[in-house]
Amino acid sequence: MVYPFVVSVREGLEAALIIGIMLAYLDKTRRRGAGYIWAGSVSALALSLAAGVGIYLTAGRLSGKALDIFEGAAMLLAVGVLTAMIFWMRSQAAGLKGNLQHQVEKALARDMGWSLALLAFTVVIREGIETVLFLVAGVFNAGQPLAYAAGGLLGLGLAALLGYSIYRGAGVLPLRSFFNVTSVLLVFLSAGMLMNALTEFHEVGLVPPLIGHVWDTYAILADSAGPGQFLSALFGYTAAPSLTQVLAYTLYLAGALGYYFWPQRARQAGRTAQT
Repeated sequence: MVYPFVVSVREGLEAALIIGIMLAYLDKTRRRGAGYIWAGSVSALALSLAAGVGIYLTAGRLSGKALDIFEGAAMLLAVGVLTAMIFWMRSQAAGLKGNLQHQVEKALARDMGWSLALLAFTVVIREGIETVLFLVAGVFNAGQPLAYAAGGLLGLGLAALLGYSIYRGAGVLPLRSFFNVTSVLLVFLSAGMLMNALTEFHEVGLVPPLIGHVWDTYAILADSAGPGQFLSALFGYTAAPSLTQVLAYTLYLAGALGYYFWPQRARQAGRTAQT
């Protein structure tokens, strides 16, 4: 329940903030068009939900080796998409508000409501598909699907409440700290999903383990029951990991966290030097 809650709060709040920026700009400039924004947003949410249901039903029709490959591929895709979006959000955060307002102004200048709806649809579908991919990939390891779904719904509800409070000017949430903490947490969740994906690929022989078991802590903390099972579903804890898993986990965490905390100015300077 913790896993879907964290993912839903983080990604849901991103979408809520984007919609809030657009609506606030309309209020500030005394323009009409809120209905188009809501229409585009609701359409994006509906399509995201339909995509999630479609992926889940597709997985339900598979079995054996095909199911293992599908689950592993879905997890890897979710890891890649979420990691890319964490970095994109961090790099765009400073200019996101101004860029959105500029795009809203362009849509209003053309006096085309569908253009405003398309803008809202585009920004929300990006967050929606990302959330769906990560949640559907995570459900494969969920021991209690109903609790998993409840966690996701609670997360989305809290995100909507926080987004509305910020839009109304009553939000007291320190956004910079919130996104930094949740980004780091999502990196660890992604690393865990990477471990679980490699487990699936080991089982079907697609990825060699190199060394079968680097260590074995099953007698101390089993990954099939109790706290160990919880840590396995959340952070990819494996009592007897392969060398491939240990290397992938370590390299991913080092690379993702190193890049995230590397000062943005240094990254920009590096890009400038290359050009």
